[in-house]
Amino acid sequence: MWPMITGGRTRRIVSALAAAFAVALVLAPATPTVASTSSGPTGGIETAAGAASPAQGLRGAVRLGVPRASAVEGPVPVPVNRSTCRTDLPAPVMMLMIDEVSYSCPVYRGGQTTMDAGAVAVITQQGPSVLLAEHPGDAGTLWIASHRASHGGAFAAVPSLADGALVTVSDGARVATYRIVSRLLVEVRDDLVIDATGRPTSAATLDAIMRPDRGGGSSPRLLLQTCEGASLRWMIYADLVAD
Repeated sequence: MWPMITGGRTRRIVSALAAAFAVALVLAPATPTVASTSSGPTGGIETAAGAASPAQGLRGAVRLGVPRASAVEGPVPVPVNRSTCRTDLPAPVMMLMIDEVSYSCPVYRGGQTTMDAGAVAVITQQGPSVLLAEHPGDAGTLWIASHRASHGGAFAAVPSLADGALVTVSDGARVATYRIVSRLLVEVRDDLVIDATGRPTSAATLDAIMRPDRGGGSSPRLLLQTCEGASLRWMIYADLVAD
């Protein structure tokens, strides 16, 4: 269940993020991506042009049309948690709420073991560089991950979230709301993302986690990550809109 979250690999890769970020600053900028739009029954769908074919490993970003608001008459139904996430483990550090799919899940620190237990995990780093956030609304990327089709499937509906959907994260001290802005489906090999040339690289991995702007100057963001089979991973990106 990449992202590099398998036992000791979590610590190795997360601690390497700062070093990879420093190296990335001297790398040549990536070729700009041009989006092409096609129409469908649910509105425009933008697919990144110039991305590698599935045979090369990296699939283009897909941006779904922002859903339109509609008037709701009558009493508001009581929220029901439709996620199968574990809610009975001790010491959760956050709550994740996604009204669009009726998710309300406790979030735990940890990695592969936590997710394999059917829970939702927040991935954090240690060190002076602010790349991964530890609390809702903090500078950096708040990285939350869980399984989709196995181990309880806590994130089963996450890839279906449309752009514009709101995700709320709270930790008892702060409440932050993020709006989904895009998503990417990537292929991984040896704990690294496969780039447009078909090679697993640290640069492509960092792009997938932090986005190609490498965190946007430590902008407060959210990454929801889940699996699509054994080697594909959904990266759902959201920006802070209120806290």
